[in-house]
Amino acid sequence: MRHTPIARLLPLLLAALLAFTGCGNDSNSSSSDTDLSAIHREIKALYGEAYYPSLAIDNDTLSRKYGLTREKMDEVIAEEAALSEHPDAFIAIKAKKGEADALEEELAAYRDRAAREYPDSPKAQAARVVRAGDCLFYLALGPEPAEGATPAAALESAREEIAKGADAVAARLKG
Repeated sequence: MRHTPIARLLPLLLAALLAFTGCGNDSNSSSSDTDLSAIHREIKALYGEAYYPSLAIDNDTLSRKYGLTREKMDEVIAEEAALSEHPDAFIAIKAKKGEADALEEELAAYRDRAAREYPDSPKAQAARVVRAGDCLFYLALGPEPAEGATPAAALESAREEIAKGADAVAARLKG
């Protein structure tokens, strides 16, 4: 896959923008709803038209479908694809003190369950959970694989696309 210089720099530029928006793992930093919102906006900008989650996930769905315990969260932004046959999802969580480990396990369990439920979806197979401190993210994002791509090529493409988002989030959370 050939990348232009701008395509190579875009994740770095977005990571730099994220560095100014909060939600780090420094124990002295504070987080507010705008922190997760800013990261959410940056991820949407990174993927552009290939950001497919457009349906807000309510608390009941967080619990029933995703197996997440809302009471363990201070903040959450969660969206999924409007069509149930698509595994695309973005979940950003600021865990309550002492709850990040449990929420990370819940997100990992959903990631594994989604991989089983969508065995032919490269995005479900490549989905990532990213954590820094009390901030956790579930990413199953990116464009659909090229038409005619082999399963191996489609999976590699999905991994690369999700890595872009994971790298941008991780760079921001390390800041």
